[in-house]
Amino acid sequence: MCHSTLDPLSYAFSTYNGIETSVVEILTNATGSYKGDRQPWEAQGYIEGKPVKNLTDWADKARNSDLFKQNIARMMFRQAMSREVLPHEAEEFDKIWKSMPEDQYSVNKLIHRLIDTKAFGGHKQ
Repeated sequence: MCHSTLDPLSYAFSTYNGIETSVVEILTNATGSYKGDRQPWEAQGYIEGKPVKNLTDWADKARNSDLFKQNIARMMFRQAMSREVLPHEAEEFDKIWKSMPEDQYSVNKLIHRLIDTKAFGGHKQ
């Protein structure tokens, strides 16, 4: 999932040489360097099959997509539970990722919601 998200975005930085190629360059320039003479990637941005105007538009659409919210919630679930969401947990899981905009995309609030799920042992009856 990481490469499928970040690789298309990285073309916006085509004039930046982020990974140096020699030991000397790695030791003397750990943060990479700007290469103004490189041909910039033309704006052909798409996300979820729809064109975007610029990098900011791409980021906004990515952040607001259900796929992004599901991915963040799934990563936190996996970290907490060391497994995937089980079918009988799907309804609670859906409520968690759908609440992200309401919670202003706070991972802290997402984790608290996760702790309250039956999967984590919450909702004792």
